[in-house]
Amino acid sequence: MQAPMLRRLRVDILVVATLAVAVLLTVLGRPARAEGERVIAVPELHAMTPEASDDAIGITAELRRRFQSVPSLRVVDAPKAPTDVPGYPDNVPPFALWRDSHVDIVLIGNTVVLKDGRHRLSVRIWDLAKRVQIVGHVFVYSPQLGYEQEIADVVRNALVEALEKENEPERP
Repeated sequence: MQAPMLRRLRVDILVVATLAVAVLLTVLGRPARAEGERVIAVPELHAMTPEASDDAIGITAELRRRFQSVPSLRVVDAPKAPTDVPGYPDNVPPFALWRDSHVDIVLIGNTVVLKDGRHRLSVRIWDLAKRVQIVGHVFVYSPQLGYEQEIADVVRNALVEALEKENEPERP
């Protein structure tokens, strides 16, 4: 009778130890925030029409890859923002969604396939603390090889420029 209880106790200790190690690795695995580093949340773009879902997935992935190359920027995954918020995803992000998330910047956007077959992408990047848009672009395009990379490069460059302007000292 005592052997099964000891065996169960060993299993319980092993489970608790495994969970403790997992929590420790999770905490230690998060890099410390470097001086001047900004954290950007990049939730999946919203597909306004079913035909635009491939655009939303592909462009979101490419934006995340491009942003990771910016030295002063840490990209974090973010939950897909709700679509029942007034004005979102076209205009203003639901700021409350990211209020306690330790995120400085958020990208929101949507894709749609227009009636004439062209595709439209609207991307806006917001400074959450200031509640101001720092980048905004609308693209109308016909999908062709490499379009995700081209769009992501334009948005990345605009974000880098906006962050550089933000860090420039004010002139008297």
